[in-house]
Amino acid sequence: MKIVYVISNLKKCGPVFVLYDLVKELSKKKGLDIYIITLSSETSLSMVDDFKYLGVKIFSLDNISRFNFYKYHKKVKEVLVSIRPDLLHAFCFRSTLLISSIKYVEKYVTVHNYFNSDFKYRHGKLLGFVMERLFLSSIKNYNKVICVSYSLKEYLDEKYSLTNTFAVYNSVERYTTKTNIIDHSGEITFIMVDELTELKNNEFAIQSFVNVFGKQHRYRLKIYGVGKDFIELKNKYNKYSNIAFMGFVEDKEEIFNNAHYYISASRTESFHLSFVEALVNNIYCIVSEIPIHNEIKQLYVNSCETFDLRENDGLINPLKKIKNKNNLEIDNTNFFKCEEMANRYLSLYSQ
Repeated sequence: MKIVYVISNLKKCGPVFVLYDLVKELSKKKGLDIYIITLSSETSLSMVDDFKYLGVKIFSLDNISRFNFYKYHKKVKEVLVSIRPDLLHAFCFRSTLLISSIKYVEKYVTVHNYFNSDFKYRHGKLLGFVMERLFLSSIKNYNKVICVSYSLKEYLDEKYSLTNTFAVYNSVERYTTKTNIIDHSGEITFIMVDELTELKNNEFAIQSFVNVFGKQHRYRLKIYGVGKDFIELKNKYNKYSNIAFMGFVEDKEEIFNNAHYYISASRTESFHLSFVEALVNNIYCIVSEIPIHNEIKQLYVNSCETFDLRENDGLINPLKKIKNKNNLEIDNTNFFKCEEMANRYLSLYSQ
């Protein structure tokens, strides 16, 4: 079977990590030839060499203007004629639109987000609405629409009356070897690992931390990530020496190895990679009560609790409880292994 994945580029980010884990496992299977078509030039954070090491054949269309949809479509068809694939798989917004009209080949698409709300948060109501309608009309042309969580699948089915959706969890690795016992006798480190944007509602979480712990050095908050709110938030909270804005950090072991608690006040998520990574790496999570958090919480009942975003003190109350805790034992299972994700994809490809 020849499988062609189409994605904007291979810059290190959530969907690319997922694609890498998927391709890494599928490349071990006999009878599979894997190709990737990228649409934009790579950056210094590209994983292109990692993919090439797996033996994947990569076609880059980075010499085309990103607004020249006609030329992109023509070039992709030329590449596909030379490959003669059995299956096409779109892995981002642009690729979903680009190959939706291609016929005579099985087409799959992975949906990584609640695209209606996500597009509007990121691009404004007007452009977000246009993007939503384009994306929706495109995925209706695919044989299978793969959602990264069951709650996302249920939402899309109900809102858009889709009948060709399936749920496959993303994979997550364990980066640390630390114990699953949280010791409260010393310094306690909280982490936030997300974009610093309105969608992630970061200030709600930061302010809740400040309201409970103030400038107490025993309780520290490390904020990993960048985004349009980075400078504003960093300047606003620079007087708190126990709050550190770490920016983008590539080393996952550095992020998770010394952390005790993960907090997030995100308004919407489809899978929420950093949240699941925290759980798998033996960190207790206190997160907003949204569908995906509730869904994953059922797997990690001893490692996670949620709070109501509509309540001003929703996050404050669970944070206060931490002051009175002794040792805390949490779940120590990885429900999101690469092999399981790849086998689930392969099963859908073979149906």
